[in-house]
Amino acid sequence: KERMRKTALGETFSPLLVLRELTTSLEKVDLKVKDTGFGSDWLVNKAVEAFADDITKVVAENLREQILDQVKKSLESLNSYFRVNPSMLLNLLGISMEDLDDHLVWL
Repeated sequence: KERMRKTALGETFSPLLVLRELTTSLEKVDLKVKDTGFGSDWLVNKAVEAFADDITKVVAENLREQILDQVKKSLESLNSYFRVNPSMLLNLLGISMEDLDDHLVWL
């Protein structure tokens, strides 16, 4: 939970969604070049084949970064909504603020 404000009646808290861990995996990128127009498809495909592991690593890291960015944006959006209406998240999860020992809802 996140402290929203302190008043004479006490502190007001709101649930806060936080990403604890993100694991991604990409086994292999299969890339085939066709119809280059120069008749050298076989040569380009040999080069692609030689760098297949490097290509897979680059694509995997780029995908992970894009996924992480989208998850962060989604959590920011959800958290801004739950700051205004904290009971919605709590009701969905079937918990109360007192149930949040770590003051966070880990995803």
